Amino acid sequence: MPNGYLQFGQDIGSQSEDNTTVALNVNGATPTNGGRLKVGNILIGPTALASIGTATTDVAGQWWLTDVLVPYNRTVTTIGVLQGSTATTDRIMVAVWDSFGKLVGSSAIAGVALATANTFKELPLLLDNKGAAVTSLKLYGPQRYFVGVQGNGTAAAAIQTIKAATYIDVLGEVLAGTFGTVPATITPLTTWTADLAPVVYFL
Repeated sequence: MPNGYLQFGQDIGSQSEDNTTVALNVNGATPTNGGRLKVGNILIGPTALASIGTATTDVAGQWWLTDVLVPYNRTVTTIGVLQGSTATTDRIMVAVWDSFGKLVGSSAIAGVALATANTFKELPLLLDNKGAAVTSLKLYGPQRYFVGVQGNGTAAAAIQTIKAATYIDVLGEVLAGTFGTVPATITPLTTWTADLAPVVYFL
């Protein structure tokens, strides 16, 4: 099995190769880390951002969960979240779990205030799975990761979630919680329900 791929019985923590090392082994040349800049849970085409999803009322402490397929090893610093048509008052945070449901890292637990309707709010990834300060996270692909968005209030139209009968092969579930508390593990997502999956990307 080539370097950079998970084998049976391994989890993400078993991987040690970074983007450059894996590419050197395969191609014999040093690449630019990251490749394609943004990798999201859905493809964003010519549709206006205001029309992509459902403007969804926040639920205090609830995790809005979805999945993102990361196609190759990369280092990420940010998660973008599509805001709703109100995008005020509430603060949000984000977190990432691997395909086994183990925490990889998160944004600051204090959250960031929503602002500017129907735009992507980009949150820097500042904490690893132990809560230690970092400036980026390493993701290994091809691999599915789970992304959660959590808000601290009940603002109407705070974020956008994926509508029924619009996108295929994407997961969406919710998990009750307390704002600023990030689960060390979650149950890997297996289902999709309309208006639960946030619209997100890694950068």
